[in-house]
Amino acid sequence: MKKDSFQKKLAAYIVMSEAFLLAHPVDAQIMYTDVNPDLIIHNSYFIWI
Repeated sequence: MKKDSFQKKLAAYIVMSEAFLLAHPVDAQIMYTDVNPDLIIHNSYFIWI
């Protein structure tokens, strides 16, 4: 009897977690920051790239 109750709770948890994951759309984005920019000197002008 206890095992049957555990299986029911586990199944309910799985269904609830799947519904939660499917309800929220996934939005991932990679942000790149150059922490050490290159310096180019062209005709005595400094250009940061």
